[in-house]
Amino acid sequence: MTREGEVGAGDEIRVLRHQSDSISVSEITHLYIAKEYDNEDLRRVRKAIAVEALPVSWKEFLREKATKLGEGSRSSRRGAF
Repeated sequence: MTREGEVGAGDEIRVLRHQSDSISVSEITHLYIAKEYDNEDLRRVRKAIAVEALPVSWKEFLREKATKLGEGSRSSRRGAF
């Protein structure tokens, strides 16, 4: 995104660049609403936290949630976040 604003019908949307460390909106949404995290979700959290464009508040939220939910997993990774 180059600037914040509204998008309407007929507006042109172009991909300017694709970052290799990107994560999809659907993945972020899943992490936000999930009641439990499996090992793949914990991997996605680490990936999301590494995305420079993700706001710090979201990173903190995901880090805290992963710490709480990740503690119950079979391969708990305390301190990984």
